[in-house]
Amino acid sequence: MMWTRGEIKMPFGKGGIQVEIIIPAGTRVSPASHGQYFVEDLGFLDRNSMTWHDANYYGIRLNADQVEVVES
Repeated sequence: MMWTRGEIKMPFGKGGIQVEIIIPAGTRVSPASHGQYFVEDLGFLDRNSMTWHDANYYGIRLNADQVEVVES
């Protein structure tokens, strides 16, 4: 199982427009590539927003130090 280690505040956006998002602690993630992870659970975003659209189609990448991995 993999999830965010703590609450993460970060800028996010495409096309030069960025907003600050807050990813809650314990949000589910999955491995991407090169030691990075994708945020899987986008339930913290408004599904009708452009931010949700971009996160769903382009992904939110996190570094390994932002993620907790527990072997089951």
